[in-house]
Amino acid sequence: MSSDHALRNFGTLDRTARQTLAILVCLFTIGISIGCGGGNGGGGGGPVAASVSGSIAAGTNPVAVAVDSVSNKIYVANFGADGNNGICQTCYCAGLNGTLTVIDGATQSQTTSGFTYAYQNPLDLAVNPANHMAYVTSRVFQRPTNPTCGYGGELEAFAGGTLSQTTTAPYPSHTATASENLAVNQKTGNVYWSDWYGSSVAVLDASGNLVNTITLPTRPIGMAVNATTNKIYVATDECPTCTDPSSNDIVVIDGATNSVLSIISDPQVVAPAAIALNPTTNTIYVANGQSCSTCPIANTIVVIDGASDSVTGTVTVGYNPSAIAVDAQTNFIYVSNVERNAGAPGSVTVINGATNATATLTDPSLVDPHRIAVNPTTNKIYVADNGSNSVTVIDGAHE
Repeated sequence: MSSDHALRNFGTLDRTARQTLAILVCLFTIGISIGCGGGNGGGGGGPVAASVSGSIAAGTNPVAVAVDSVSNKIYVANFGADGNNGICQTCYCAGLNGTLTVIDGATQSQTTSGFTYAYQNPLDLAVNPANHMAYVTSRVFQRPTNPTCGYGGELEAFAGGTLSQTTTAPYPSHTATASENLAVNQKTGNVYWSDWYGSSVAVLDASGNLVNTITLPTRPIGMAVNATTNKIYVATDECPTCTDPSSNDIVVIDGATNSVLSIISDPQVVAPAAIALNPTTNTIYVANGQSCSTCPIANTIVVIDGASDSVTGTVTVGYNPSAIAVDAQTNFIYVSNVERNAGAPGSVTVINGATNATATLTDPSLVDPHRIAVNPTTNKIYVADNGSNSVTVIDGAHE
């Protein structure tokens, strides 16, 4: 029996118990194997490598996932079914009947709820484990009653894992058509909601009420919040035709004043598609993915030191990285790679934050991976896979 196999059977234990178990299993197996754990393709796997433990069926076209680490609930935003069917004539066609699914991390039982409008398509979600609030951003289409098919951004707030809706609010501009990304500060309760076309970020309180709107020099494509330093990092993309990739920057916002603190400009930030951070090490990670159809794809993660807000290096990952999640307790970073344009199934790159060594996970359930989330309490990673209508579950790496 390998130590890796034995540990996977005790995934519900707390971190201290699992670390103690790892030592005991290692001592038991040292006579029949060399060392403990495995690399799974390199040092990124850790002494105990990350491994896919299964998948959970979700709704139609899951596009985002977030975790309440305190209640051990996994939230999945499902974009919905293809809604063309001859209804959409002169407008951008999207899905219909989007849903929000909540999964119990211990039992994998599910509860699913619809949204206010049939043509409401969720794009992103964020969860605050401190108050158990979940926030979903979506596009709302006025079909089929409105022949021009106008649409705008909408925010839904849900309380306590019950799918009890508490707030419905339009983006402050009321016309935001790409109000996609969300991030939340667990300490202040503030929610940050970006509008790509409007080059702005709306600041909301925990109840979803507008606090402020921050104008950005370029268009936001992803956000991450460091609750310890109260700084918000916004990856920006001014590259619809890729004529000026030098304008792709990281905007740093001061959460105390709701103002732009600084702008990180570096030639290695080519086509940012996602951003995440480790508040413990104060390190920021930016994925260079396909943020526009003609943008170059560097297939790298840009590493930023949060103390100096400067780029310290890059890490090569899989093709077209689309999302990042960080386990601050283990200091491992998980990157979902879409891969589909390369003619291959999706994958997850595991990065050891201490060494930047990498390992790669592949699995049949990783067809078209989108967002990724970590539960640091259970050391579980969840990947929303659009291609398989499921959530892939990964047992995280650890030392």
